Amino acid sequence: MTGKRSALVPAPGRARAVAIRLLVFVACAAALTWTVHSLGPRHIFRLALDADPAWLLLSLGAVAARYLIWASKWRRMMRRTGPVGFGTTLGAILSGTLVNLVTPSAKLAGGVTRALLIRRRTGWRMALAYGWSLADQVTNVAGNLVLGGMLAGATAAMMPPSALRRALLGGGVAAVAIVALAVGLRGWAWNQVRRPAVARIAGRWTPARFRQNHPGSPAAAWLEPMLSPLLQLGSTWKGIGADVVLGAASWLSLCAANAMVFRALGVEASLFGIATALVLGVFAGTLTGTVGGIGATEIVLIGLYTRLGVPAEAAAAATLLHRGTYYGLSLLAGSLALLAGSRGPGVQLSKRDEDPPRAVVPTPP
Repeated sequence: MTGKRSALVPAPGRARAVAIRLLVFVACAAALTWTVHSLGPRHIFRLALDADPAWLLLSLGAVAARYLIWASKWRRMMRRTGPVGFGTTLGAILSGTLVNLVTPSAKLAGGVTRALLIRRRTGWRMALAYGWSLADQVTNVAGNLVLGGMLAGATAAMMPPSALRRALLGGGVAAVAIVALAVGLRGWAWNQVRRPAVARIAGRWTPARFRQNHPGSPAAAWLEPMLSPLLQLGSTWKGIGADVVLGAASWLSLCAANAMVFRALGVEASLFGIATALVLGVFAGTLTGTVGGIGATEIVLIGLYTRLGVPAEAAAAATLLHRGTYYGLSLLAGSLALLAGSRGPGVQLSKRDEDPPRAVVPTPP
C-alpha cells in the first residue's frame, strides 16, 4: 500500500477539521454544563417542571406554524417552475431540518436532502431542485436579516441615548440595507453568471461525472439551472419581497414559541428582546458548526436573556425548555417525513434528467 493512501484513512486536512469541530462541540457542551451547574440544576429543572402545560402546548403550535409558513413560502417559490404538492414541500423541509439537527453540516446537508426529495417527486434535474433549495435558504437568511434589523431598530427606539442604542440602530439599518442591495443586484449577478468566461472558470472546477455536452461550456449545464431560481425566477421586487416577508414570518413564529415558553414559566419578557436574542443565539450556533448549534446557542441565549433582566435560573429553564421542545418536535416530525419521503412513490426520471455519464469532456481553454 506504499505510495497510495487507504480510502479508510481521512486526509490530514479533513481529519484536522473533524478534530476541530469535535473540540468545539466538547467545549460548548462543557460550558453549557458548567453554566447549568453553577445556577443550580435542581432549581432550573423544578422551574421547568412547574411550567404551565397549556402555554407549552401553544409554543409547540407556534413551532408547527413555523414549518407550515415555511412550506407555503417554498412551494410558492417552486411553483414558478412547475406544480409541487404542499405535502411534498413540507416533508422535504422537515427531512432537511432533521439532517441539519443531527449533523454538523452548517445546513448544507439539509439543503441537499431537500433537493433530492423534491427531485424524486417532481422529476426535475438535480441542479434545478438544489437551486430551489438554495434560493429558499438565501431568502430565509434575508428574511431573518430584515426581521433582525427591524427588531434592533424597535429595541433601540425604546432605549435611552447610549452607545448600545446607536449600535443597535446602525446594525438594524445596515441589515435591511444589505438585503435591499442584494435584491437590487440580482439582475446584474444573473448576467455575470451567463457570461462565457464565468462558465469556463466554473467548468474547470466541474468534476468529470457532472459534465455534459452543452453550448459554451460543460458548466452551463448545471450553473444556470442551479442559480436561475435565486437570480432570475421571481426576480421582481414584488416576488422577492413576498419571499423575504414569508421567511421573516416563519422565523417570527419561532420567536413567538420562545415567548410562550416564558409565559409558561410566569416570566415577563419583551417579545422584541426575545426575538433579538434568538436571532443572535442561532447565529452563534451556526458559526460554531456544532451539531444543531448545541451548546453555543444555549449559552448565548441564557446570557442575553439575563441581560434583558430575566433571572438567570428562569433564563436557563426557558432556554432548555424551548430548545428541548423544538428539538423533540423537529426530530420526530423530520424522522417520519424522511421515512415517508424515501419510501413514497417517485417520478420516473427521463434520460435527460438522470446523472450524466462519467465520460470526461475536454475543458475549454
